[in-house]
Amino acid sequence: MLLWFLSACVTENHRNVETFDECVAALGEENIFIGEVGDHEGFDYEAAGMGDGFLDISDFCDGHDARGIDGAVRLAASSRDLSALSCLVCTSGAVIVKRGELDDLSGLESLRVIEGTLLIQENDNLVDVSALHGVNGIGGDISVWENPALAESAIDELLGAIGRQNVSGDIDVR
Repeated sequence: MLLWFLSACVTENHRNVETFDECVAALGEENIFIGEVGDHEGFDYEAAGMGDGFLDISDFCDGHDARGIDGAVRLAASSRDLSALSCLVCTSGAVIVKRGELDDLSGLESLRVIEGTLLIQENDNLVDVSALHGVNGIGGDISVWENPALAESAIDELLGAIGRQNVSGDIDVR
């Protein structure tokens, strides 16, 4: 019973965070992964010097109801399902969705803070970005380029949901 109560408190406390520091305070440092999270199948992280600083998305939420990343999220061509990131609340770095085969960004509905850039680029099948409508703040730029199936209205709705005033950097849509 106490564990459920604490879990419910963590889940509720993170909904209105607007900065990474607020997110860390709401979640607790024990729920912050330091490094990069992604899905680069076949990439040799040890050889690239990333070692333990990288975590595959399939392992990210294991044992966590809500979690943050002191680093970046990189989703590339092998991305097909982001449900393994359903506990992601904040990141101190960028969120990059590039050259993926995703139709939508389902699994990122809990994301509230991106301290870096949001880059959504060259995703031929992407038609829905509404999973990002809960983002309260972006500390960098928003760049949405070359996503041929993504309607301009979907991009406008995303920018409206986030609020242009909540984006510290530039907004570049092509």
